[in-house]
Amino acid sequence: DQSLMRTTLLHGILKNFEENRKHFPRFAFFEIGKEIHKQAGALPQEIPHLAAGYYGDGGLTELTRLAECLVGRVEIRPTVATRPFEHPQRSAEVLAGSQVIGRLFEFHPDWVEGRAAVLD
Repeated sequence: DQSLMRTTLLHGILKNFEENRKHFPRFAFFEIGKEIHKQAGALPQEIPHLAAGYYGDGGLTELTRLAECLVGRVEIRPTVATRPFEHPQRSAEVLAGSQVIGRLFEFHPDWVEGRAAVLD
């Protein structure tokens, strides 16, 4: 039920989130896969990604700990510009040194009911 060439892992994450929250008051999940990104004048790039989610209280804290376990010391910095599916006041960039390596966010309230945090 998924395209062979996905441009984001978030569709699968949202689907898993919606299904699991029907049955559990608290849960965590992840997906590892490749995203396909277009490049001007060149073949598309296949970029490996990890997306992890947490549903329940303390999700952003749990996902910050996950990032620290995977990478070591990280800095979490509020993001200036949010994407349409991100909560406008609950999104941040994850930095290792000076390099942005990911984002932490809750889904925008218009996308889901409840509190779900995602590390992408």
